[in-house]
Amino acid sequence: MIRVIAGFILAPATFPLLLIAIALVKYASGMPGYRLDLADAVWVYAFALPAALILGLPAHLVARRRGVITLSRYVIGGLVIGAIVASSFFIFFPLGFRVVMVFAWSAGIGAVSGGVFWLIVVHRMARPPSTTQ
Repeated sequence: MIRVIAGFILAPATFPLLLIAIALVKYASGMPGYRLDLADAVWVYAFALPAALILGLPAHLVARRRGVITLSRYVIGGLVIGAIVASSFFIFFPLGFRVVMVFAWSAGIGAVSGGVFWLIVVHRMARPPSTTQ
């Protein structure tokens, strides 16, 4: 249970943590724009965490119940969830290059988050038990 909670907190945080690391490098080297990266990290996590809980939790429970716990399924599921979240931008903004880029980034971030979630939560369940004694 602790691993599932950690997975739902840490997996959506992978890309925001990368943005924070970039902001720290920019700040340490005196480059401008580190505040923008920190703000982006907050916005990404603000969308990623609810998406993981609202869409990812039921997807994980269904996958576990059906025994479909492979890495590729979780990556594809994360990609689909990221694409669903990004599709909300199509409602508010006209279709253009930026909206398509948000869609692509969100799908990619979702795929990475799905893979990280699999590594944290499912990886041990997916391995067959050892028969050596």
